[in-house]
Amino acid sequence: MIFDNSNYFKKRLLISLSVIVLIFLNSCTKTGLQGTEVIFSETEKGAPEQVTRMLVTKKYLRIDEGKNNNDFLLYDRVKRVIYSTNSTDKRTLVVNAQPLNRKSPIKLGNKVEKIPTDAPPIDGHKVQHLNLLTNNEICYDLFAAEGLLPKVVTALKEYRIALSGEQAAIIDAMPKEMLMPCDLANNIFMSTRHLDHGFPVRLQETKGRFRELVNYRQDISVDEALLKLPEGYSEFTAEDMRNR
Repeated sequence: MIFDNSNYFKKRLLISLSVIVLIFLNSCTKTGLQGTEVIFSETEKGAPEQVTRMLVTKKYLRIDEGKNNNDFLLYDRVKRVIYSTNSTDKRTLVVNAQPLNRKSPIKLGNKVEKIPTDAPPIDGHKVQHLNLLTNNEICYDLFAAEGLLPKVVTALKEYRIALSGEQAAIIDAMPKEMLMPCDLANNIFMSTRHLDHGFPVRLQETKGRFRELVNYRQDISVDEALLKLPEGYSEFTAEDMRNR
């Protein structure tokens, strides 16, 4: 257990422990490819708790539910392309990184508030508590460990930046009154701000998504098969979806 600041989280992580152990035993096999594995506990408002796994290597970031199957997100860090696979219909969504060459359609005022905390350090890395605000609304309630897992932080920033240009492409199709300041800041115009203060070990978003670090392993052998797209899947792009 990595981060624990209340009895609630102790109980929840203990319930998840057996699942996490199985993931650790099955997620990686011995090959020459080295990387980092990170395990989160994640919940959405009204939805059951689930496991989120990230595998990070020099060339790839894979995000899944801790299962070695064909439902995952794969970010090619070299080509700057995001692939999202779906085993049900055997299709792969392809998102090519686009430059963010526009400004927000509404004014965004962003600031950071530091909150006193007695959160314990993680492997010697100080944990700070921050609120990230846009237009005086708290968009992220963040606990971040300074200097923890910097390679993972870099990979996540690359992925978020690659996605932000595509997210911006849908703004014009939305009525202005439906544009939410936190959504615009978090997903497009300040998409990496929650990663600018260290590794996010606990993150609460405005809409209720909650993610907490459970464990991580560095310099492990990663099965290269987990970083390959499934064969025989048809591909479609985000642009294809917008043009329908």
